[in-house]
Amino acid sequence: MNRLPIEILRYILREATLVQGGSSYPDEVDELEQEKEALRRINDSMSIKCAISLVSPCWHTLGDEFLFEIIHISQQRVVRPLVGVLRRHDENAAPRGRWCRHLIINLRHYEIEWTHGQATLWGLVPSCPRLEDLRCFLYLSIHPLGPPHQSTRTLFPAPAVLLQTIASVQASRLRSLHFGEWVEISLDHATNLLSHLEDLELCQFDRLVDPSSFPREDFSSWYDHTKFNDDQYPLNEVEVQEYEQAISVARWPASGRPVNLPNLRIFKACTFFPDFGKWHVPSLRDVTFGLSHDYEWESESLAIMQRALIPHSSHITRLTCGSGVPALWNILAMLPHLEQLQFQLHDMETAGTPSESHVCLQSIVFRSQSHWFEGDLSVALTNIQDHILSLPKLKTITIEGNSRVAKQERLAERQPMFAELGVFLTVAYNVDLSW
Repeated sequence: MNRLPIEILRYILREATLVQGGSSYPDEVDELEQEKEALRRINDSMSIKCAISLVSPCWHTLGDEFLFEIIHISQQRVVRPLVGVLRRHDENAAPRGRWCRHLIINLRHYEIEWTHGQATLWGLVPSCPRLEDLRCFLYLSIHPLGPPHQSTRTLFPAPAVLLQTIASVQASRLRSLHFGEWVEISLDHATNLLSHLEDLELCQFDRLVDPSSFPREDFSSWYDHTKFNDDQYPLNEVEVQEYEQAISVARWPASGRPVNLPNLRIFKACTFFPDFGKWHVPSLRDVTFGLSHDYEWESESLAIMQRALIPHSSHITRLTCGSGVPALWNILAMLPHLEQLQFQLHDMETAGTPSESHVCLQSIVFRSQSHWFEGDLSVALTNIQDHILSLPKLKTITIEGNSRVAKQERLAERQPMFAELGVFLTVAYNVDLSW
């Protein structure tokens, strides 16, 4: 076997260690099951990769490329030893971290250290200079010995130095970027970061904040840099050195650059902002957003959405709305090429009359969190039924909720009515309605 050409051995190793769905990021930002299954296969594949690396010295050398290409971290205690391995040089005098393409940090623990290590994600970002996919999920769970009903909402603010490090190290290759719900990012810093990631195809910020739009005290958890007391946290000398070095050189590679993302297809953020309309995103198809501020008048939220979305209306085909969005027919009027629309029922006005026909919409998804919104659902379904001629391509209406919603609304009685109109009405149970 060892006499085979290196190219043949590498091909064998590639086929033996290939993880279906693991060498790419999720195609849809809301397909949670798709991502969970891929992560399970990634974890299962590690035993195969480790076994192959022990076959022979030749296989061990070739195996580094596949052993480190996908790294999924679920325990913080393994980070520092892993960083040491990634920085160790192989037989070619090159660090092993160069093989890493997908870095997934998924920490769920009652104690997560977010001090000096935050500047570089504990050294992981500079140790993996050729990343294509970076995902960071931090969730502070309840201590097993704590009060049984204790709750926590601890945030992990991302300092400017972390985003500047990502922009400096990963700008030429990163295609997918996702910061989870408890990693808080300033809109200004996020915009600066994205202006340097021109190859990005998927971007998801689950907690994006705009301090300039609100009183400073509303975002007291957000900051640029923090000085840590030596007696408050156990010090890791390597992390302290990395932190001080990162702080000393922290700057954006170039300032004042416009956001130019020619390959961006999917963008998700928990809040929206008018300057999104100034971005150059010709490939954008899928947008998810909410409005974090409760506007007194619908005209205010409508104006923000118009400035943000109308410049991209010729190519957006899928929209998922969070809280604070304007009326259904107003959204359809500003996005004439929309094919799929999904929103939380209690957050959108579904009455009213369409100003014109929408000839592209094929699917509507209502998310109803409880039976208390049964009146809203009834109004929405009746309104769509009354104006079905304005939606000639509509094929499916899906209601995501629980069995009580379906029972209260007597959806079984409505299904034949919509079927006669060529629309399939269905209910999906037990979905994640947290966002």
